[in-house]
Order: sequence, then structure tokens, then C-alpha cells
Amino acid sequence: MGRVSWKIWVPGVVLLAVMVAGVTGNVMQGNYIALLLLAGAVAAAGLMVFVSQFRARLLFRAKTPEGVIGHYHNLVRRIPHADAAAAYLSAMAAAAYGDFARARQELSVVQWRDKPPLYQSQQQYALATLALMEEQDPEKALALARQGRDIEEAAPGGEVQVIFHVIETVAGAETAEGVARLEETAKRKSGLVPALALWALALHYQRLGREAEARQCTLRLRNAAPNCKSLVQVKS
Repeated sequence: MGRVSWKIWVPGVVLLAVMVAGVTGNVMQGNYIALLLLAGAVAAAGLMVFVSQFRARLLFRAKTPEGVIGHYHNLVRRIPHADAAAAYLSAMAAAAYGDFARARQELSVVQWRDKPPLYQSQQQYALATLALMEEQDPEKALALARQGRDIEEAAPGGEVQVIFHVIETVAGAETAEGVARLEETAKRKSGLVPALALWALALHYQRLGREAEARQCTLRLRNAAPNCKSLVQVKS
């Protein structure tokens, strides 16, 4: 999920850098209109980000995953391998809602063997998540997640995604590095990844007997995604 988002916003950052360079040249020549135009463009971009985040918060409060799934399909439609990106994100959202049949349906429409390592690893992570939520089989989940991690790490420039730490932590094989990364991710206010991080942390804190922290994570999770049945069933 992390690198899918990276592919979406990086083109915007590159475009902004080009605009800044152009405006700097104009300002040096005494043309301040370009500076006003850039300020307006940045304000508009900021507003779009705020609206997108607000919409995401509303979508995850819906009673079914349909709105979230539609949002993901629309969000990634312009990136390479959009079918795989949409299938992965949608399957994870459906699983969080407890709609496991829909999650497997989303995954089944993609030819994963033909996809780059990033997406092949995401298929493994999605299957690992289903092993946790639907099958209640942490050993199977860990095996699948480690396969996904190995695929990522073998690829040029590969790095492990946050979802790997979610799976290992829920399965009871957490590491200090993974928990720290989950705690940082959980600080974000909306979206599927922060919700998954809160889920994993709530279980982790419960195992340690840190009930106040576990309860805080659970309450935040229920406020952000009250109908994500697979996540909010954590005891508070």
C-alpha cells in the first residue's frame, strides 16, 4: 500500500518542482504574477488533499466496503498495473469489513504471475491477511507474509511494506522495528493502513498487558472504521 501511494503522488511532486523552477525564473526577472499563480495552485492542491482525506474518513465509516472499493479503483486507474493495485487495495478493504468472498473475488481477476515483484508480494500479503482474519491461521499467515517479504527484498530497490509488520504483529511474531513502524503509521488519522496498524497494535498491547494503550487503539479504530468487523472485534 505504501508504494502504491508513492506512485500516485510522486508525479505531482515532480510537476510542482518544475513549476517552482519556472516561477523562480520569472520572479528573478521581476514577474510576480507567476508567484501568485503558484500560490493559488499550491492552495488548490492542498484543498484537494484535504477533501480526499475527508472523503476517505467518511468512506471507512460506511456500513459496506463498496464505497471504499469504488474509491480505490478510481484512485489508481491511471498508474501502471492499475488492475493489480486496485485488486490488492480492494481485497484488503473487503477483508477488513469481513467480506472475505469479495476479497477473494477481487484478487482472482488479476494474473499475478505477470506482474512486477511489488504486486506479486502484495498478493501474498492479501492472502496472509485472509489467513489471519478468515481462517484464523497465524502460522499460514506468517508463511505467506514472509514469501511476500522475500519477493520484495529480492527486487531492485525493494523494501518491506508496513502491511508485513501488521501481519507478523497480529500473528504474534512482532519485532521492535515493526512495532515502531506501526506506531508511526497509526498516527495518521484516516485510511486503511492506519486502521490495520491500530488493529495490530491493540493486539500487541493486549499481549503485553498494557490495557490502557490497547483500549486507546481500539477506541480510535472503532471511531475511524466502526463497520470493519475484522478489526473492531478486538476486546477493549
